[in-house]
Amino acid sequence: MKGSLMSLPVKQAFTALPGLPGRDDPELVRLMVTAGRLPREGLEEITRSLLRCALGRERTRDDSYLACLAEDALVTMRLRGDPECEKALSEAPGHPAGPAASVDVREMLAQRGL
Repeated sequence: MKGSLMSLPVKQAFTALPGLPGRDDPELVRLMVTAGRLPREGLEEITRSLLRCALGRERTRDDSYLACLAEDALVTMRLRGDPECEKALSEAPGHPAGPAASVDVREMLAQRGL
């Protein structure tokens, strides 16, 4: 058993990871401002996604969970930070209206210049 423990890589502290941006990184600050504008439900969903990812990675030892979450989080927060996208999202109904009220997504985005 001792042999198997010795073969495990040394865990680094999160803050010591190479390439980790500082807390005052300009892009991180912009993303945090965007996160601060999210409604509570949005923050809960981000937290839920983070925890699901962490559990999935822990249970499977598959790091692709972490890569997927990181990529999705950046895309989502960058889109939310764009004023035109945020406007379209804030104008969207809270609940699906049903098939009768559906719109062509490409057409709707084109109308908004997106």
